[in-house]
Amino acid sequence: MIRLLDHTEYLQPAPLCIALLGCGNVGAEVARHLAGRDGIIITRVLVRDTGRSRPIAHALLTDSFDEVLASEPEVVIELLGGVEPARSHIEAALSRGISVITANKSIIARHGESLHRLAALHGARLLSEASVGAGTPILAALDRLRGDRITAIRGIVNGTCNFILTRMEATGGELHEALREAQRLGYAEPDPAADLTGRDSAEKLCVLAQRAGWGWIHPDAIATRGITTITAEDVRHARRQRCVIRLLAEAQRSDDGTVSLRVGPCFVPAAQRLARLSGCENAFEIESQLAGCIHVQGPGAGPRATTSAILGDLHSLTASPNGAAATPRSLRRARLTQPGALRRHYIRADAPAGPVDPGTLLDVLNRKGIRADSLDLRSTRTTIHTVAVSSDAAADLAESLAGGHADRCLVAPLME
Repeated sequence: MIRLLDHTEYLQPAPLCIALLGCGNVGAEVARHLAGRDGIIITRVLVRDTGRSRPIAHALLTDSFDEVLASEPEVVIELLGGVEPARSHIEAALSRGISVITANKSIIARHGESLHRLAALHGARLLSEASVGAGTPILAALDRLRGDRITAIRGIVNGTCNFILTRMEATGGELHEALREAQRLGYAEPDPAADLTGRDSAEKLCVLAQRAGWGWIHPDAIATRGITTITAEDVRHARRQRCVIRLLAEAQRSDDGTVSLRVGPCFVPAAQRLARLSGCENAFEIESQLAGCIHVQGPGAGPRATTSAILGDLHSLTASPNGAAATPRSLRRARLTQPGALRRHYIRADAPAGPVDPGTLLDVLNRKGIRADSLDLRSTRTTIHTVAVSSDAAADLAESLAGGHADRCLVAPLME
């Protein structure tokens, strides 16, 4: 049972005991803020290497999760990242009635259903505001709209990709050059695959759909394309269309309750709000039946922004220790449908070998029933602006032109 924190002079409650799992950049920031607060005791901090210098008393460090549990925390704050051992540690804590606060979007996206059920079974709570948007309160905004009918969510949810794309626009350079700059500044991990492939965005989109009340969705069910194939030439093509390229996460709920989700590059008109987002910020657009379109924007990464969200969850937990979890226990699996909206697409396909034959290209277009607004044929590269087609048809066309090699294509719908 979690006690209410009360700082009046008349009550002297026992301090709240908290254990931290992880003491990296975010963990260290959280530890610094908790250490200076009255009414809070840090019982243990789980780390991989207890010999490294940390901004916390060495006596609190341990590499044993059993020691963490033995310290009898009332709240565990999980900041390890990844799926294992984080998932196992969260399960063990919840099974003992210990509430958990986590910033781990992979855990919530892939195992949130079972973990929330486990928490409910043992009278604990699982809070995860920091899992999407860091200090940008997007999940809190979705909670407040649950009495309304949320019909669509879209946004730029990965700050690393947004930094890379805006850097390419500013310098005219290639993706690998912008990635090196992002890594130098600490905006990209040494292994940036989760960001660049869109996997990080897909996991966050699952969390957003869950919090909107649409149901549980596994990231593998989302049509996902990353930014790895984007070239400086694509960025220039976008500019000529008065657009910029952004990696968008998009979700829509139909009147029949089915949900369609997509993560991938999109041509966004320069006048649109999402086009103006630069650097590592995140931005979200929520459409609801009563409130209309709501915009939420702010820092999407960083130790201080993430710590803000974690401390907010801690406040919610201590202010209402017996309150219901943000995600309802009765939430079911979502009924999914493929994105079927017809949109104009930008398609760039590199031929597998040899020159592109105009007759062959036109034959492929005719067989697929696709009419192009414009064509740009070069020796080994084809660029097409199509009339409205589905994303599946556009992707199928691109891979046909590239001899089945999706890694030689860019397929980006034009955001209306």
